[in-house]
Amino acid sequence: MSFISLVLAVSIYVFGLLGLAVDSAESKNFPAEMSVKGKTLHQQGAGHRTASLFNVKVYIAALYLEKTLADSKAAQDLIASNQMKLIELNPLYDISKEDSEKGWNLALQEACARQCQEIQKEQASFLKSVPAFKKGDHHRYEFTSDQFEFFLNEKRIYQSKDKIFAQVLLKTWIGEKPVSESLKKNLLGEKSKTDSSAE
Repeated sequence: MSFISLVLAVSIYVFGLLGLAVDSAESKNFPAEMSVKGKTLHQQGAGHRTASLFNVKVYIAALYLEKTLADSKAAQDLIASNQMKLIELNPLYDISKEDSEKGWNLALQEACARQCQEIQKEQASFLKSVPAFKKGDHHRYEFTSDQFEFFLNEKRIYQSKDKIFAQVLLKTWIGEKPVSESLKKNLLGEKSKTDSSAE
């Protein structure tokens, strides 16, 4: 197992340990609006992720909502809301499936808090579906009122009806204790104070 790959895998999801601040200017890499399942979604915010140890840009991501938030403090209500939510993510670096699974596992354990036991079975199933992280691929995470779906290059590779798991997954990006406050701020459209120094 490559040490560099493992560090980068952890950086993808455990942002607080190794990352620099994200840059909300990445919003220009994504459309302002998207039509998904008959609904028009609006971009709330976007950013890129950099692994500071090697200064490697790992991915760019954007958050889309049916109704954008005027106040980022409403994020916690958003997580449990019935409105459709979407995370678009484009990898910029290759990471093995094994290391990508480990990165996701760490992120979910950080986000699940008192719900860890409740999502244990669904989490194990999801981790089996996690693909290798490849530059040029496109990941889409769709959150609706009754299910969560994960798409790789427009092909669905995972589906869950477990609402608690879906909420925990979204919390890894915008929850009360996100693994990266700076990425959370950018996804929610709140420019981080440190963004100006991020490249």
